[in-house]
Amino acid sequence: MRYLDGTFTEPMVLADGTTIQPIGKAYHLPMATIGRWNADGSMDEEYLFWDNTTLMTRIGVGQ
Repeated sequence: MRYLDGTFTEPMVLADGTTIQPIGKAYHLPMATIGRWNADGSMDEEYLFWDNTTLMTRIGVGQ
């Protein structure tokens, strides 16, 4: 299993232009990665998936 790790240290800009100020909380989330390789064996695309509700809760923004 892969994990997404980080710390909320920079302002998070929302779609409407407002920001959520960082509070320094760390997060450790399970994630999935899916890649698409070409015929030469190089990765052309990579998609990363995680649960945003869990992320927001862990950094103190969600409920």
